[in-house]
Amino acid sequence: MRDSLLTSAVAMRNMGLQTSLDKVHQDEAKARKARTAYQAAKDKMEKLNIREDERAVFATLSALDKEMAVHFEAAVELGAMLNTEQAATVITEKIDPLTDKALAELSAFVEQQRQDFK
Repeated sequence: MRDSLLTSAVAMRNMGLQTSLDKVHQDEAKARKARTAYQAAKDKMEKLNIREDERAVFATLSALDKEMAVHFEAAVELGAMLNTEQAATVITEKIDPLTDKALAELSAFVEQQRQDFK
């Protein structure tokens, strides 16, 4: 999950830096593929027999994902217009902080899992 989230973040950042439409679309496709893999892994984990506090982590991740999706679409639109400055602003000011929050949630979840299995 973490790798997919990071791959998506890098592809989004690259998308916002491109100066050709073909490259924007390539990075958009990479980001979407990574987001799909992340979502599939998250959905799979949610189906497991997990505690209520663990379900709360996934609820938080889902809320972050929904917010991130809105900003991602805005960045895609700006990137498609080769408006790299505004796309970069959306990515750095909106998407990156949400990604950081999601990574923190995942890290806390993993650490709790480690503690549970000691």
